Amino acid sequence: MLSALGVGGLVGAAVVTRVNRLLGARWAMFADLVGTALMVALPALTTDIRAVAAGAFLGGMGGTLWTVNARTLTQRVVPDEMLGRYGAAARLFSFGAMPLGAALVGLLAEWGGTRLAFGVFAVAVAVTPVPFLRHVTPSALRAFRAR
Repeated sequence: MLSALGVGGLVGAAVVTRVNRLLGARWAMFADLVGTALMVALPALTTDIRAVAAGAFLGGMGGTLWTVNARTLTQRVVPDEMLGRYGAAARLFSFGAMPLGAALVGLLAEWGGTRLAFGVFAVAVAVTPVPFLRHVTPSALRAFRAR
């Protein structure tokens, strides 16, 4: 499973430029939200190892699409003298959330099983496109590019 995630990340790195040209940064990042939702939902829906591996592959690929585009936007928006501080704060919150999420999913899995844990997180991921599409608009991206 972890290999499928890693291979997806490598493929994402190889195709991110082409995907951005084809879809644009906004839809490439949206593709990550869809891939992550599939990655988390599939173990809740099936025990078929091929389907779960495919979801992991898509999640890994989407993670690279997200990271490349998010870093590019960050470098355009954040003033050079603040990039270090911004990067540190962003990592604090993103990496700091990982053990909290791991603890929560561990408790859910212990109490209700792994399918419940994956299902709860699939629902959490499934609602993220709403604020994403509301705030990461074409006009917002044009304003970022103009900086």
